[in-house]
Amino acid sequence: MTVKRKLVLGIATTLLASMVSVTGQLGAIAQKSDSSSSKYADDEKAIRSQAEQYAKSFAMGDAKTIADQWTKDATFLDLEGHELHGRDEIEKSFNKLFSAGGRQPLQVEVESVRFPAPNVAIEQGITRSLQSPSPDSASRYTVVHVKENGKWLISNATETAYVPKSSAEYLNDLNWLLGDWSAASEKDKLHFRARWVADKHFILCTYHFDGADPDKISDAEIIGWDPVRKEIFSSSFGAGGGFGQAHWVRDGQSWVRQAWAVTPEGAKASAIYRIKSLGKDAFTWQSASRTLDGAAQPDTNEIKVVRDTATK
Repeated sequence: MTVKRKLVLGIATTLLASMVSVTGQLGAIAQKSDSSSSKYADDEKAIRSQAEQYAKSFAMGDAKTIADQWTKDATFLDLEGHELHGRDEIEKSFNKLFSAGGRQPLQVEVESVRFPAPNVAIEQGITRSLQSPSPDSASRYTVVHVKENGKWLISNATETAYVPKSSAEYLNDLNWLLGDWSAASEKDKLHFRARWVADKHFILCTYHFDGADPDKISDAEIIGWDPVRKEIFSSSFGAGGGFGQAHWVRDGQSWVRQAWAVTPEGAKASAIYRIKSLGKDAFTWQSASRTLDGAAQPDTNEIKVVRDTATK
């Protein structure tokens, strides 16, 4: 686990005191309350109102304003088992987070809000770093709020491991790939389509060249999650009989694929593919460090791939 990941997961859940409605750069938040009556409607409204200010402060890297929403003797137990005591220590931890990793917008799914007593509220849910929607960046949380002098404050927060409901959640980072795309080289124009298959546990990519029957696929690729190596992988199959595999690693706004393949003639090939996002409707693709039966091959030119207008 990287230092940045530990910082994000080690502090992020403290944000969850009342952060149940975040918009704009902080992303969408699913909201749900299991309060059995409208008796606490005003209290829940106050918590949600404070959440908006909490989220804005977090986006601005304002550790002091965030810490002010905790009680003086608050406690926080993070996913790594580290325990923070008191508002001052919590503020120092946020300052450390912002200094090391910058602003850390989150996505929060509030699963329940309960009021076991007039001055106590318990919130449970899931938090995810918006820098990476993969389940690896998610954790479960339980937050206890108490009302002091008419204001809701965080008294206790606990973070626990998040277990995905299925391996399909690990492909959330590739949602942007779904749809129809085209790429042109000096000689040909290639089209490909990406869609969910097998109950959204895999993404199937099919390819065909310009002018060819779309039903006559030239190549196909299946993208999924490897639970043993704990990373995204893909298997590719060529119309001529060649095949290969690749393991995917995220690098900022890019994906790096370390791939190997076997040609129809039995030659062994390897390469590193880099896919760089240019927004939701375009990306670039390039193949480098290529070998064929151990002999180095030249890198390819960078190719721009654009989403088809009909599918926007």
